[in-house]
Amino acid sequence: MYLRFFSITLLLLFTFHCGLSQIKSFTKYDTLRGSLSRERTCYDVHFYNLKLNIDPDKKYINGSNSIYFKIIEPTAKIQIDLSSRLTIDSILHQKGHLHFERDSNAVFINFKKALPNNSSDSITIYYSGSPAEASNPPWEGGFVWTKDAQGKPWIGVACEGDGASLWWPCKDHPSDEADSVQMAFSVPKGLTCISNGNLEKEVSGKDFNTYIWKVHYPINNYNVTLNIGNYAEVKDEYVRPDNSILDLRYYVLQYNEAKSWDYFQQVKPMLKCFEHYFGKYPFPKDGYAIVETPYLGMEHQSAISYGNKFRKNMLGYDYIVIHESAHEWWGNNVTACDHGDLWIQESFTTYAEALFVECIFDFNTSVKYLLRQRNYIKNSEPIKGPSNVNYHYWKDSDMYYKGSWMLHTLRSVIDNDSLWFSILKEIQDQFSQKQICSDELINFISQKGMINLRPFFNQYLLHTAIPVLKYKIERKKGKYYLIYKLNASEKDFALPIKIKSKNGNTIKIIAENIVKKVEIEENSIEDFKIPTDLYYISVEKLN
Repeated sequence: MYLRFFSITLLLLFTFHCGLSQIKSFTKYDTLRGSLSRERTCYDVHFYNLKLNIDPDKKYINGSNSIYFKIIEPTAKIQIDLSSRLTIDSILHQKGHLHFERDSNAVFINFKKALPNNSSDSITIYYSGSPAEASNPPWEGGFVWTKDAQGKPWIGVACEGDGASLWWPCKDHPSDEADSVQMAFSVPKGLTCISNGNLEKEVSGKDFNTYIWKVHYPINNYNVTLNIGNYAEVKDEYVRPDNSILDLRYYVLQYNEAKSWDYFQQVKPMLKCFEHYFGKYPFPKDGYAIVETPYLGMEHQSAISYGNKFRKNMLGYDYIVIHESAHEWWGNNVTACDHGDLWIQESFTTYAEALFVECIFDFNTSVKYLLRQRNYIKNSEPIKGPSNVNYHYWKDSDMYYKGSWMLHTLRSVIDNDSLWFSILKEIQDQFSQKQICSDELINFISQKGMINLRPFFNQYLLHTAIPVLKYKIERKKGKYYLIYKLNASEKDFALPIKIKSKNGNTIKIIAENIVKKVEIEENSIEDFKIPTDLYYISVEKLN
């Protein structure tokens, strides 16, 4: 029964994680979007105040965004980003208009005089137009203009790969998150707009209602979202073992309200598991929320997008709820500093799915789940992408599944669950609401694990081929020996492997790119097997 479930679930998950993008040559526009030029590093954004009118009939938006920032280095010029599909009507600074130039989606703003170091300032950008429509959301980003089953407008937006500048002007680089964001969305009467954080105020107008939302924590630009439809709000709360309370809200289409209360009860044991492994939910002031969307899902902070049509698997949970919720820790709390480092978000989140299964059921069931993930590993391209080009052109899902298996393997390498789970929590604590690059994370885990893990991560992040352990068992003078060698792409890669036999004997080896030999007991030979369910390696037995 479990095997059938895992096949169906992982097939769906594979489809969800795989985009349609392809590798391409990089242009200056990839560099403008993905690199940290002086026009970006010279200022630090503190707050966005986004005000937007949405016209579903015309598929049109217009409004403004005020950007509040601090000058890090004196400058008379900064870069922001906005899709070239959208028109900038004007940019105001201290009641005066600023001159600007556009180069595709990059916007260079010229101040009348240099802004001094450590000064705080702001600009307001007025803009309008028809934003890009998503051809295959959430993998191909943009607005989704559709209707629900009752024929009422149902609108959403997802833009992780393309970036928030697809629909609102911002400094669109993951290294700079605003400390907080306020969003005011005006939508036609009869519709409700749901966004991130808390609803601060609702203002009723003649033809439009305005919903003002506020996020009280740093947030990735691509996580800022809007959802427009005929929504009902279902309130609940998660009472922790220490009796503290986290507010839960579920925004579903009106005709799904009746079933949503029971359906989303799965959230509470999930939160208990993730808080056990990773620490408390990172955004308590904003609460935890799920919003029903016309696309499959996305990790929008404190407003998780959910579109899996209330389908549980045979283990009794909805994998979209689990995966996207895990992103609240891995992606929203701890964020990759560059799109090329996106494995930090996706590998840990996909591995968190297996930890959830282990928490609810047991380790063996979790391993079965991981083995099904393993079937979808392609080994066709590195998990880590290039930096400084807003890289989002992965052809396969190895960043998810191979990354998950890399972490599963690392748990076996560390071979100390207390230490392993303490490392996961310490990552969340040390880098809470911060951006982290691959090198910094690898160094941190190495330090906490008291082992040099650079070759380990290089092997799985930078190379495509799976390490191959070649071995044979040889008898000599009445004794038995295991002779083995590990073929790996990374020169200094060495893998500690623990081999257990059915009779309880344990053999510990360190496999590397040299031939080694270790004596084994005769009664271990009959059931001798390399534990490929615990390590991401291929095994070849030699004659």
